[in-house]
Amino acid sequence: MVKSTTREYILDLISKNPNWNVLDLGCGADGLRMAQVWADTVDHSDKYPPGTFFQTDACATPFEDGEFDFVFSSHVAEHVPDPLAYCKELVRISKRGYIEVPTPLFDNLVIGNFNPLPAGHVWWVTYDVIEEKIVFRPRCQVIHPFMVPGDTTVIDPFFRNCMVTELYWDGSIELKITAPHSKILQCQAGHVDAPAAAWPLIDFRPNHIIGSTVALHWAGVNGEFADQPVEMEKWWIPLDDIDLHKK
Repeated sequence: MVKSTTREYILDLISKNPNWNVLDLGCGADGLRMAQVWADTVDHSDKYPPGTFFQTDACATPFEDGEFDFVFSSHVAEHVPDPLAYCKELVRISKRGYIEVPTPLFDNLVIGNFNPLPAGHVWWVTYDVIEEKIVFRPRCQVIHPFMVPGDTTVIDPFFRNCMVTELYWDGSIELKITAPHSKILQCQAGHVDAPAAAWPLIDFRPNHIIGSTVALHWAGVNGEFADQPVEMEKWWIPLDDIDLHKK
């Protein structure tokens, strides 16, 4: 089960269950204080009590099946090369959890999100309220970014609901991986004849001319990047009604 939530609700839920074993997966250097275990791809072991930090890939952790009561994973899903492996791993190691991701528009506004992995983003992650599934769609840069990550802390109190998607899952995670959003992007991914090799970025910065371009980059489920046309069917596979409890 996956449903929309808020970070405030999740923090309150964790605080009301002090006996829970909580993992912060993708904690960075300043992780969730209510967690007992922290994990990240970068070594931040000097920031946490001895024996509580693990340097690991989010899609293949060293933890036991069902080891945690709750896994908190904020701004990780948009980075992972393989969303299915990531979601399976969450369900394997925990009973329930929280996933937070940037909205597609906000993802486009921040400088650096188009960088290669591990810093850059691979996916636009949204929530289908009808099917109650997490949707992973290949990311693309449409707007010329003009914000730095530090700006987000200033505007968060005013625009948080427009900046992030906040999801609570319990027992299972239903998801689907879909093709690039527009026909133009599908053309450039090689699905049909492509009229151009670059996407014109919309530029809202003052004193800048609209029309700058950037070569598109997208990632397949296997994590490889491509800036040349590829066969769509080979890379983008719709996944429906996935039972993540099946190994």
